[in-house]
Amino acid sequence: MSRTAPFAAPVSLLALGGEAQSGAPGRSSRAEAVGLLAVGAALGISQVVHGAYDESVWAPIALGALALMLGLMLGAPRRVPLAVLVPLLGLWSWSLVSSAWSESTDSAHLASNRWLLYAAAFGLLAWSIAGNRRRALTLLAGTAAGILGVALWMLVRMLSGHGPELFLTTRLNDPLGYVNGEAGYLLAGIWPCLALAERPDWRSPAAAGSGLAAVVILAGLGVLTQSRSFGLGLCVALALLLGLIPGRLTRAGACLLIAGALALSYSSLAAVWRHPAASGAPTTASTRHAALVLLAAALLAGALWSSIAVAARRWGPAGSVRRNQAIRLANGGLAALALAAVLGVAINAGAIERRIHTQYDAFVHLAPSPTSSRLFSGGGNRFDYWRVAWIEFRSAPLGGVGAGNYPPDYYVHRRTTEAIQQPHSLELQTLAELGLVG
Repeated sequence: MSRTAPFAAPVSLLALGGEAQSGAPGRSSRAEAVGLLAVGAALGISQVVHGAYDESVWAPIALGALALMLGLMLGAPRRVPLAVLVPLLGLWSWSLVSSAWSESTDSAHLASNRWLLYAAAFGLLAWSIAGNRRRALTLLAGTAAGILGVALWMLVRMLSGHGPELFLTTRLNDPLGYVNGEAGYLLAGIWPCLALAERPDWRSPAAAGSGLAAVVILAGLGVLTQSRSFGLGLCVALALLLGLIPGRLTRAGACLLIAGALALSYSSLAAVWRHPAASGAPTTASTRHAALVLLAAALLAGALWSSIAVAARRWGPAGSVRRNQAIRLANGGLAALALAAVLGVAINAGAIERRIHTQYDAFVHLAPSPTSSRLFSGGGNRFDYWRVAWIEFRSAPLGGVGAGNYPPDYYVHRRTTEAIQQPHSLELQTLAELGLVG
């Protein structure tokens, strides 16, 4: 696994709803809301304790979560999605069994206990929101608020002259201490904030503007991680949201405004890695300037989106002539932009193809990439990690080499000097360590 999911939250608060059921309904609802908000916020800010990555942190949490889950399910039964919970428990069982053929039984036991943590935590959270959309949204809102709170803390650190302390070389790394993990937290916070920004009823323009400003801040900090997985995840999720989920027009408008704010900020953000200090770390001036520009762009975009929301309320109710005219005009504008994008790709197809080939060669040959940013680079050592994982899978395709036992073979077969504990791919790690059964 990479970073363990953060469950250092006061999970006992989830019991409040069950305990209060004998009281007044209003009190029960308030207790559940407070508990879920607190748990969500704690999940969001858990990056400040490194995502509970250390065994001394997550092992007690796993035991507590397991005990609480069992107690709640017996004392206040609710339907939980067994289709997901049972496979997680199956992964725990198979990981434990794999210690029989593992080179390191201690590593196998440790990895199996992590799967038990995931199963217990998932079961606990699933119990808390089972069959109730409001509870699920409350938990999600708390998590997004926690992530946004940490993001604002990062901006304050950068504005106050402590920005370089948050970076590993020129990549945003702290407070989690793991670049791709930090990017994952930021990405997780984007979607609830985008949902707030695109609320179809426009009853609160200020809330819509705040949601959009939050997305700009989270996405801008994600750019500073230079995580390729952040960019890929963002593009894939947006494609699905725009293609499959109703409300495309409002969402597309919000995304265009967010993209514009990020485009205005990009040169300042890129200066952080393009002009480092002699030590290789970013300069205090560049991080401060990047934070200032990003914050200004976010506030400007949020204010503009709030103004659009106010104007939309004056277009009349759904189905009115003015609203239909505005919708047709907006659809025409989006179609024109889409056509321009397609034409741009077609015109530059040759250059794009050459760039893809260059980056692919850098990827498979572990060569340095000619680009200044890792966001658009194919270089790095990831291919070597995956190559070794595939070697392990081919050597034991059914049961794998054992849970947590990727490292021994890696140090035998590696072509780089990187010291790692997993292949940075959950899919390949599962195949390598747990085989097809896993």
